[in-house]
Amino acid sequence: INYNTGISMTIFKHAAVQDMLMLEVKKQSHNNENLFEKVYALNKIITESLNYSKMPQDTQAEKAESKQKYWTAKNDIDHYIQNVVNLLKSFFGPWVVAFTGNFKNRKSIDIENEIRRKVNEFLATRNYTQQQEKLIHLVARRTDLLTNQQIFLAITYILRDKQNLGYSDIDLNDIYDHLTWIKQEFVYDDIATYPCILIVDELIDQMPFEMINTQQEFTRVCSFANLKRMHERYCGSMENGYLLTPTTNCNAVLNPDGSLNAMEERMRNFYNYWLPSWKITCGLKPSKDEFGEVLSQTDVMVYSGHGSGLQLLYGDHLYNLKTKAVVFLFGCGSVSLSSSGLNSELKGAHMYYHFGWSPAVIGFLWTVTDFNTDYCATKILSAWCNRSQTKAHWQCLDSSTWKKNGNLGEILIDFKD
Repeated sequence: INYNTGISMTIFKHAAVQDMLMLEVKKQSHNNENLFEKVYALNKIITESLNYSKMPQDTQAEKAESKQKYWTAKNDIDHYIQNVVNLLKSFFGPWVVAFTGNFKNRKSIDIENEIRRKVNEFLATRNYTQQQEKLIHLVARRTDLLTNQQIFLAITYILRDKQNLGYSDIDLNDIYDHLTWIKQEFVYDDIATYPCILIVDELIDQMPFEMINTQQEFTRVCSFANLKRMHERYCGSMENGYLLTPTTNCNAVLNPDGSLNAMEERMRNFYNYWLPSWKITCGLKPSKDEFGEVLSQTDVMVYSGHGSGLQLLYGDHLYNLKTKAVVFLFGCGSVSLSSSGLNSELKGAHMYYHFGWSPAVIGFLWTVTDFNTDYCATKILSAWCNRSQTKAHWQCLDSSTWKKNGNLGEILIDFKD
């Protein structure tokens, strides 16, 4: 944070390179904004700016003024977060190409192979190091994601050890001409890809790496050891790299602390409308044994409340659960890492759920507001659990009425259309 430093990135496996590749990502010299500092300050800014309970509310005028301050602060935070995302994209620059998975479409794979062949032909007449060749392949594979300026920046990094590197350098211009030609000549038939797996250092865990390439699926894992452990357990239920999860026995625990009444009303109406077969617990705090039973006997478990739900469990209970549940934790910082001391590793709730064999844990890295959480929850669940129903899709309903009091509004788009 203090030194506004760079990030070391290791590519362990990638379609563009045959073996491991390492590179240094450093901030652009023209940008003095400190990305690390902005991310580090985010939770504090959200908590302090949106603390509605501490705003004056003794009179109707004060209530109105406090509400106005709240929404102004919320809009400012939305802009702040967008600035963080833009800063992160700028920070990684051309290396967004690393955040891409293998293509699913046969035609796109054929185009990818043709690009690789053209690059190999180009490199055959040059004398570059293995590292330089790998980086050229990496950039060439997804020039569609880059501007010409970003391609130029990538080449200056590739040739960074060359003395007297300048705009008239022959190698720089040859590589630039070849890569921009590839960008113009080859257009992928379909950019659908398999997920990109991230193992993120605990000190930069709160950075929204998934926002670098929003056309790409991502999944984070704690370590290779945890990934191997999970794969050994679930490989029999996987197909093409995806875990096939049934959704016949699903549970949701809403507002167990009883302090988020608006959230409870909104989410209860969502489940009643879109997922009526789910078992819902509203406004009641399950015992530790009851919550453990929900986890161990369900396919999908959704927790909507403060934090991550770990307060509802015994610590050692998780080790003996042997659950199969995909877990959604719709609470503030539910999958963020925290430290228990200067000389200890950071830990997060998702690690404990993985100890209990939950194959996937979905949650939030930051402090979040209740409506944004509810909106996000319904977007994900209504898209994922999308059975054929003789009713309008949830996302076609008027969200403004639902946002205000939890009631369902008018249908904006008929599902038959």
